Amino acid sequence: PDDHVRVIVNEAFEQNIEADFDKPQRIVGYVKYQEEWKEVLVQIVPVRNEIFSRFGGILETDSLAGKQVFVAGLGSFGSQIALEFSKLGITHFDIMDHDRLEVANIARHAAGLSDVGRYKTKVMAEMIHERNPYAEVCVKTEKVSWDNIGTVRELVKQADIVICAADEMSAKLIINRLCVQEKTPCIFAGAFRRAYGGQILFFHPGESPC
Repeated sequence: PDDHVRVIVNEAFEQNIEADFDKPQRIVGYVKYQEEWKEVLVQIVPVRNEIFSRFGGILETDSLAGKQVFVAGLGSFGSQIALEFSKLGITHFDIMDHDRLEVANIARHAAGLSDVGRYKTKVMAEMIHERNPYAEVCVKTEKVSWDNIGTVRELVKQADIVICAADEMSAKLIINRLCVQEKTPCIFAGAFRRAYGGQILFFHPGESPC
């Protein structure tokens, strides 16, 4: 008695999910409006097949499928990087930050005013899933520190690449040391105070300075 939407799928459609979705005899929908049921068009949206379809010939997203990225720090840089990665077909994210979103963050952060007061990890997990609902997002709402270095080490070890966008120098030193020890490539990215400049450093174990 409480439902307002009903979808009727016949057996033929269930047995042939790849069939022509536009044939009306296969699937019928009804919406309750002013106590009456109205028949409506139902469209099956093949999200998994189409979400990155327009990248064909420009970016080969299959090369990124199955890759795992660890983003430490979800401020102005980290949030934007995580959001862009979510558009590239990356299927596994580990994101780590202890902070909550503040009003002063909004000007350069990927999130908006409606997210103020929420943990940055929770906000970014939702934003990643908005772009790629099939991505697996592991959230660590804690600070990179010597106290949880075991947890951070596991994330570094599992990752194909690490993005260090943390503000604290101690966090950068920890990430750097672990990436050297675990031989995991890392990109350090960040803005200087008041954003008058920035830095990007790519570290490739055994091939570049750390």
